[in-house]
Amino acid sequence: MAFCFLVPHCGREPARKPGCWWEMAVPTGQGRKPRASQPPHYYEGYLEKKAPWEKEYKKFWAGLRGLTLYFYNANRDIQYVDLLDLADFVSLVDDGPPRMVAPWSSEGAKLTVRMRSQEVHLKMESLESREMWKGFILTMVEMKVPSGLALLPGHLCMLSEALEKEREQRLRMDLPDSRESLPSPKITEGSALPGGEAPEARHPEWVDLCAPCGQRLLGPFK
Repeated sequence: MAFCFLVPHCGREPARKPGCWWEMAVPTGQGRKPRASQPPHYYEGYLEKKAPWEKEYKKFWAGLRGLTLYFYNANRDIQYVDLLDLADFVSLVDDGPPRMVAPWSSEGAKLTVRMRSQEVHLKMESLESREMWKGFILTMVEMKVPSGLALLPGHLCMLSEALEKEREQRLRMDLPDSRESLPSPKITEGSALPGGEAPEARHPEWVDLCAPCGQRLLGPFK
């Protein structure tokens, strides 16, 4: 007969050893909540923002999607607390860039976003972070990958991918039914070019398509 003895732990939890199952790292993508059915940001990270009516910078988690820069209190928040519409964007201006900026130094790498109606001051953790924000903002505003930025080839590829996604997004928004609204060309048997000449006579390289279906569609194929 087997016996089981219960050992009191005096109100304290047993010591946890490194590598135990309860201390395993959370896989990538499971630690952050989704943005409530919103499309993902093209670029996101911590930055500090100061509006014209504010005296001090305030730190936010920010994300750029299209022509809108969203600000969150924390990187896991779903609802943004502020936003910056870049529709009336004018220019970006570096504010006294230092030669070297340590991560989250007291000075930081500052950037001014000039709009038609206001100027918003941003502070990034490093020069590299500032260049990345500049690159993505200019890409969304100008709809092209900007030149003259101190970015690595991998960063430029990120800008190109974001640009392609934004182009597709704007195309869907502006022309939702563009493919359905375009009339499909119809070429029937016996149709002729000006002068009474049949199209296949002028273009012998054209072939008949969809013959098994009972329809005749002429088109160039090489």
